[in-house]
Amino acid sequence: MATMSENHLASLKRMKEISKMIEATLQQNNRLKNILASELYFRKKCEASLEIVNTSCTDDTQPHRLHEKANVNSTTDEQECYRKVSKIFIRKPREILMKELNEEIAQYNKHTPHLVELRKKLVDKLSNLKEQYLQTHETIEREVNTTS
Repeated sequence: MATMSENHLASLKRMKEISKMIEATLQQNNRLKNILASELYFRKKCEASLEIVNTSCTDDTQPHRLHEKANVNSTTDEQECYRKVSKIFIRKPREILMKELNEEIAQYNKHTPHLVELRKKLVDKLSNLKEQYLQTHETIEREVNTTS
């Protein structure tokens, strides 16, 4: 009988450890999801800004005209994106602006696959932990049923 309660106690401790690992992994997964969402958001902003720069006036000496034309031809998101980017790049020639936006997009392209792979590993780990948790729970139930 003493070994049964020791086994039961060990199973409960294992279940508690697994629960803590699941909680920590879920937190990591949520942080990674937020990072990926932010990266996607900023990538889209860069792409919209690049589109505006590519389709707007070609006269780099009149940035105010570029902004006016962007307001006429763009959606609200693109306008907001252009305003944010223009605060940083407005005094730069169009070619430099395009180069910097392309470099920013390249950075997102470089890091996103790694983040997606990390998230996949976390999801696999969660699946594994869930299975361990369920097995431990079944073990505890069997122990309780055999002692009853």
